[in-house]
Amino acid sequence: QSTFDPRKAGSWTGPKEQVSGTLMKEHVDKSICLICGKPNDCLLGKENRQADEDCWCRFEHFPEDLLKLVPSDKKGQACICRNCLRKHQ
Repeated sequence: QSTFDPRKAGSWTGPKEQVSGTLMKEHVDKSICLICGKPNDCLLGKENRQADEDCWCRFEHFPEDLLKLVPSDKKGQACICRNCLRKHQ
């Protein structure tokens, strides 16, 4: 079941569909790796993180060939997990 609440930015969940003539993006769970679909353990996407709390991903280099594996419509929306990063280093 898809839901859309125009009062909340980013509240769209469900498959991509046309809504009032505008293509809506599919909801991306920021806690899930964009490549393997497993938890990415990224603190940047967590709502309850401390303002001064840095995540492991801020200190890593993500190779270009790894970033190319992320679907274009999901780029920049969630982090890649450590396991996927290790496999491509």
